[in-house]
Amino acid sequence: MFLPVLVAALSMTQEKSTFLILLVRPDNAPTYSAERSKEIQDGHMAHLTKLYNAGTAKVAGPFMEDQRIRGIVLIEAKNMELAKMAPMADPAVMAGRLAAEVYPWAIDPVKYGKPAEPMELVTNTMVLIERVNFTPKSFSSQRSLYMKGVGTTLVSGPIAGDFKYIDAFIVPGNDKAKVAALAEKHPAVVGGYGKAIVLPWGSAKGVLAK
Repeated sequence: MFLPVLVAALSMTQEKSTFLILLVRPDNAPTYSAERSKEIQDGHMAHLTKLYNAGTAKVAGPFMEDQRIRGIVLIEAKNMELAKMAPMADPAVMAGRLAAEVYPWAIDPVKYGKPAEPMELVTNTMVLIERVNFTPKSFSSQRSLYMKGVGTTLVSGPIAGDFKYIDAFIVPGNDKAKVAALAEKHPAVVGGYGKAIVLPWGSAKGVLAK
């Protein structure tokens, strides 16, 4: 009963904002049998599909390296409280296999497409800028100049507010070394108040276009 009510709440027609959900591996995550793990994963994918079909989840996909941050979901919701509801019905979160961190993401306009058929996973590269110190007031203008130099991005925007991350963007392609070098020129990294995390990230072909 919870998921239909959740989808209805998240799909309300009021003006919405975009939120970035990072799905992370919790410390001391429980282990399950292979059969139960498959059941949880199947439920996780079914949950994301329902959110996508309802128009709430715009993009979702896994990171292609085995580390703490496992994947992302971009959702549209009226406010942070509703956005935090989105992962609550995820079987992987309910089972303790994943935990969710939710951030308001002030992205540039994005034209989302439909997944290609048959479904194919394509790999792009995501940059997260983790806050390590006080963010100066000049960050916004510094970021604007930097992003002009970055060129084409699939999704890009600052993370507004006092959160763990201050910026995030997804670059087409899977040249991690090239993107890592680019990320080291980010004003927050150069200024010593941010740390770049660069991760290969997979999503359905056709959902995000150049």
